[in-house]
Amino acid sequence: MAPKVDPTRIEYSDNHSAIFGPGRAVSAQVKVVLLNIFNRLRDLWSSDVPGPVRRQVFPNVLGVTEEFSRVTGFPGRTLRSIRKEHDDNDGILSDSAKRGPKTQKLEFKHADLEDWIDAKVEAAKNGGYLTLGTLRDSLSEEKNIHVSRHLLRTCLRRLGFRYVKRRAEYVSKRMAPHVQVFLRDHCAWVSEHVELNAATGKYVWTVPVYFMDESYIYTSEYRKMSWVRSDKTCDYGEKGKGTRIAPSG
Repeated sequence: MAPKVDPTRIEYSDNHSAIFGPGRAVSAQVKVVLLNIFNRLRDLWSSDVPGPVRRQVFPNVLGVTEEFSRVTGFPGRTLRSIRKEHDDNDGILSDSAKRGPKTQKLEFKHADLEDWIDAKVEAAKNGGYLTLGTLRDSLSEEKNIHVSRHLLRTCLRRLGFRYVKRRAEYVSKRMAPHVQVFLRDHCAWVSEHVELNAATGKYVWTVPVYFMDESYIYTSEYRKMSWVRSDKTCDYGEKGKGTRIAPSG
């Protein structure tokens, strides 16, 4: 046998506002349930029900709409809206549109944005780093897209980017095109400014030459925190700001 339910103690749950509060969309199924609840309450509230019985079922209640709000947690204006939709559309109820501002998704509005961010992340691996501030400034300067930090952070996380501590590794750039050009120019310059010393059998400089001390590489700290997608490795890059030189000969 089903347990008896005291109608005077039927109330909505504490999390009702979190589920159906302002700004929440109401599905067509929920509307049907609410309309059926109201119709049953109205039947109980009809004049055919003796007054003593009605007062026993609905003690201290002014009307059926007030009882509907107490049981379901929905205000009377929601009930009126559902009934009006039911009457205007020949009994057809549809899902309510979500209220509030529409979600802005930058990656949908700007198709090339993801590739642009990927290129920035890749470039930051070579002695650089990316923060929300630097990325937002670049986005504004290069693509004329002005967004808030919150919107940009949401977009980055939705695309799979994370702000993490990277693992620094040495990456050889010897075969990079610009390095190859520099080496060829350097070798050509050296060949023009040396001569063979007949006494020693060694080549010597014909002009004063100075060499840099490698200790300048460690004169500043490298920043490891940056936005990445999956690869957390990076190159140390050129870390030093100072230069120490030593004369030749």
